Amino acid sequence: MAQRITGVLSPVVTPFKADLSPDTERFVRQCKWLVANNVGLAVFGTNSEANSLAAGERMELLEKLVEAGIPAARMMPGTGCCALTDSVRLTAHAVRLGCAGALMLPPFYYKGVSDEGLFRNYAEIVERVGDARLQIYLYHIPQVTQVPISLKLIERLLKAYPANIAGTKDSSGDWNNTKATLDAFAKDGFDVFPGSETFLLAGMRNGGKGCISATANVNPAAIHDLYAKWQTAEADALQAGLDKIHRALERTRGLGHGASAAGGGERRAIESAHRRSAAGRILHAGSGQGLRSPMARIFLTHPPEALKNFYGDKAIAGIKALGEVRFNDAGRELSTNELIEAARGCEIIVSYRQTPGEAELFRNAPRPISWRSRAAPSTSATSMCLRRARWASSSPRRARDSSPRWRSGTSAR
Repeated sequence: MAQRITGVLSPVVTPFKADLSPDTERFVRQCKWLVANNVGLAVFGTNSEANSLAAGERMELLEKLVEAGIPAARMMPGTGCCALTDSVRLTAHAVRLGCAGALMLPPFYYKGVSDEGLFRNYAEIVERVGDARLQIYLYHIPQVTQVPISLKLIERLLKAYPANIAGTKDSSGDWNNTKATLDAFAKDGFDVFPGSETFLLAGMRNGGKGCISATANVNPAAIHDLYAKWQTAEADALQAGLDKIHRALERTRGLGHGASAAGGGERRAIESAHRRSAAGRILHAGSGQGLRSPMARIFLTHPPEALKNFYGDKAIAGIKALGEVRFNDAGRELSTNELIEAARGCEIIVSYRQTPGEAELFRNAPRPISWRSRAAPSTSATSMCLRRARWASSSPRRARDSSPRWRSGTSAR
């Protein structure tokens, strides 16, 4: 049997074009960058918006990755669907391409499904694919699916199909459940991947095989560094560093919600804009906001050096690599005209401190929709301003600007 996939994997964020079709070029570019940083590809996961993609689109994107020279052995594509035949089609396709495994959601539309029903679903997929190379990783994310993967179900599947049921991704966020799964099955060769780098070190110390982390989209090198050094004396310090960055990203999530005093329409406009950004995809996927939308572009009025103590060098490099964030790299405060030119084409403007030039920019930005101040995560003495604006002269989605919901500052539901 071929060696199983281990280490850090990323549920790769899926970029979309203005016409809402997948942006293959940027998708391949991001996947190549992740592999170059020693991170595997759990494409078509939750943060990939897998369930916003048709089966044919997933298959085409997977083929493009292989054609681009990315080793299929570094891939664990999501293939679980509500329709049995779609799951079979996607899984068989992944096996034919040589993928290391298939990350498989349970059929999730109907709730309260019994373990018997789930067993029959997975058993039918194994039987219909009928390939000894098939390696299934059960995807446990009950807060989204409302259909949990129980320990009894895992035990039964392992007994019936020991060669095909390879492991699980536990995205429950419940360490007790992850630990119970490790204790019950890891010693018998069942590979457990926590769904966050927060549990990477604890998972490895209890027999885990790595993690599948959304923040690996922007912080792959640092997360892999801990995986490679988990048995060393510096492991705890490396985990603490990852936790700091993870918390920072979680706090950045506040940008999507606005201050508590924000009006409903303004707050929803901010949410819609931020959730369509690359960072928003990572933090908010599965929330039902802005699904399959083109990614919004962000301009940060401060240089990346101002954020390094907060996010870390490697995470800043990852944010840059996504290609949706533009920094002020001038090394000085920009004038109003320079800010307008630098931010042209962006839809979100973020500042940790409002300079006179920024205040003027916010007052005179073309067709602004909403803005709110918020305490910066790194210090209570500064403020963060989020401005959602459309630069009418260069926006690739100008046709949308005439829509009443954009003019009113409310988001689509």
